[in-house]
Amino acid sequence: MRQVYLALDALEAHIVRGLLEADGINAVVLGDDLFEQPVVDDLWPSVWVVEDTLAEQARNVVMVFSRGEGSTQDSWHCSTCKEQIEPQFTECWQCRTSRPYSL
Repeated sequence: MRQVYLALDALEAHIVRGLLEADGINAVVLGDDLFEQPVVDDLWPSVWVVEDTLAEQARNVVMVFSRGEGSTQDSWHCSTCKEQIEPQFTECWQCRTSRPYSL
């Protein structure tokens, strides 16, 4: 595992984890249960990718997030109804089919 992001709080860490997983990168949040501990760098919530080989791709996703830009993915087409869906959505608005994830 490799750390790719150090968050200000647990919510931010989980948002980043969700963005990574939406891009097909398996990630975990560590340190999000240390809510009321003294604030030192070692206790900030952090996001880690499970596969070291995906760390660079994950850092690119984090960079886009940090700049306040949109998703790094393109629109996707629903496999059921063929509707074109914007990349930030994980479910088809028309038929509720989940977006397929590819690694």
